[in-house]
Amino acid sequence: MQIRILGNGGAVNDGLPYNSFIADNYFLVETPPDIMNSLFREKTDLSAIRVIYISHFHGDHYFGLPFLILRLFFNSAGQSMNFKIRILGPPGIKNRSKEICRLALSENHPVNSWIDDNFIFDELEADGRIHIENDSYLKVFSMNHFTETYGFSFFKNYRIIFSYFADTIWSDELISQIKLFPQIIITDLNGEPSDPQKIHLSEEDLIEKGIPHSKGKIMFYGTHIKKQKGPSHKQIEYVYPGLVISLPE
Repeated sequence: MQIRILGNGGAVNDGLPYNSFIADNYFLVETPPDIMNSLFREKTDLSAIRVIYISHFHGDHYFGLPFLILRLFFNSAGQSMNFKIRILGPPGIKNRSKEICRLALSENHPVNSWIDDNFIFDELEADGRIHIENDSYLKVFSMNHFTETYGFSFFKNYRIIFSYFADTIWSDELISQIKLFPQIIITDLNGEPSDPQKIHLSEEDLIEKGIPHSKGKIMFYGTHIKKQKGPSHKQIEYVYPGLVISLPE
């Protein structure tokens, strides 16, 4: 499996592309406002995208969705595609997706009706299991954020490959996910000691409360950050746009 980092910035950052990545060219995670810039910068084949995952309804995670849908609409010349793309998101994902398309593109744009014929919407729920394709599936879990937010672990052939901790503060519930021992965990590491209020996981939290449970077996990849930086622990690496992480299956 190959995971390509499209962006690594949080909602407030020093000009980084917003957090997003794509696995094996078909599984896109997050659609931030600049998603089209990131997809084209990384020469992504849009026709290969089959699944879109949106962890929660904050603008830096899904405000780019209407422009991705619009481009797919134009690429298909407004005709039905030969397959349906699945959009996974919190409860209400279908209504939210259609609403943001109407706001971005107008009430009368033909893409609004085209969505119904070309997309399938699946709602995330804690402890849910979602089949992706062939022998791959997600196990979904809740994040500790101030709006409904979900992370996941990606399984193939009943074997965990990687996990994604979306926006969250530290919660001991994350320990149970760490103890599944995925090869890597891509995690929100937006928290800083200077933050006026703790609303994101910090490197210090991870080192103190999470890494000791990993038995040295997991590499943690920090994303959703304020500025590009280096880690202070051998099991942490901060991602950057264009980074490719290769994982054996």
